[in-house]
Amino acid sequence: MKSERNSNIELLRIIAMVLIFIGHWKEQCGYVYTGGTGLFVKLIGGAPHICAGLFFVISAWFLVEKDPGYDKAYKIWLQMLFYHIVVGITFRFFCEGSIGDFLWGFPLLGKYSLWFGRAYIIWLLFVPVLKKMCEALTDRQLQYFVILLMFFFCLEPSFHNIQDGRLLTIVWPCVVYITVYYIKKNKYSFIHTRIYKRISGWLFILAAILIYLAITIPQGLTGNSVIELALTEFTLDIKSAPSFIICLLLTMGTVKIKPINNKLINWISSLAFGVYLIHQEGGPRGNLWNRVYMSKIVENGGIPEIAAYLIIIIIITFAAAFVLESIRKILFKFFGRLKLFSAIHRGLRQVAGWFRTE
Repeated sequence: MKSERNSNIELLRIIAMVLIFIGHWKEQCGYVYTGGTGLFVKLIGGAPHICAGLFFVISAWFLVEKDPGYDKAYKIWLQMLFYHIVVGITFRFFCEGSIGDFLWGFPLLGKYSLWFGRAYIIWLLFVPVLKKMCEALTDRQLQYFVILLMFFFCLEPSFHNIQDGRLLTIVWPCVVYITVYYIKKNKYSFIHTRIYKRISGWLFILAAILIYLAITIPQGLTGNSVIELALTEFTLDIKSAPSFIICLLLTMGTVKIKPINNKLINWISSLAFGVYLIHQEGGPRGNLWNRVYMSKIVENGGIPEIAAYLIIIIIITFAAAFVLESIRKILFKFFGRLKLFSAIHRGLRQVAGWFRTE
């Protein structure tokens, strides 16, 4: 029997994607706001990297209980390919992107392929092997392994910028999976204690928010360049210890709250990845905000204008994702009936089966 989706988690995914969207607006437009408006923009737009990490933590939390196989990676790649073709060609007329930009952004293989989609696909290919590896280790061996990973790939990098592409794309998601596996499966971990079981999930979420505020608000206010740089890197580096702790707290808190099943929330959540693919399409990204989203209208705006603008363009982007997802499902259903497409699909499934870990 298919398990019901936890709408609390789906709502967390929606919020994370909205914050990623706002963070990209803040980073790619580069507008400088001061005073209360500057603080407002910093708070709502300072977490795109944290929220990207949150998607990996949420996925890992549920993947440790099952083997996703390789079909999911294949389906995500097809979804990325569809959006790359449709969105890339459409935006080219608005943003004057070149054919070279379009080709270099080819999903997974292109030089400028979207890093999150590429990292997620590669990670899914590693997950079955990672699961078998974790199962083969004793509790103490796994605990020692996690300590080493947390020190060399999380704690130590927190104090200097090593957001290396290969480390970020391949190694870090694997570190996330192994750590989450230990937290969920190991009897020595915190979630198996009576303390964890008695604490409300809302306290975990509150703790995550307070940590975020503690490292975001002082940025630019302390007068100490070293402290300000460290605080900035905590939010800009997906691998930083504070960022990872925030992701864990939000996930652990959300799953502890009484689950609900809301069809509207689940449906909106299903559009989140499409929203990412639309607003981060590699070729036209540089001009997207000015020419399509017309962000200059809030270049000198206040909090009400910025909030209204962001709400409108976020709704429009989710609506666009709905339209494209509807078209994609119709097309994939049609192509799925074609013998050539079915043969290719069966061939890829067979190749993937060679690498199964059972």
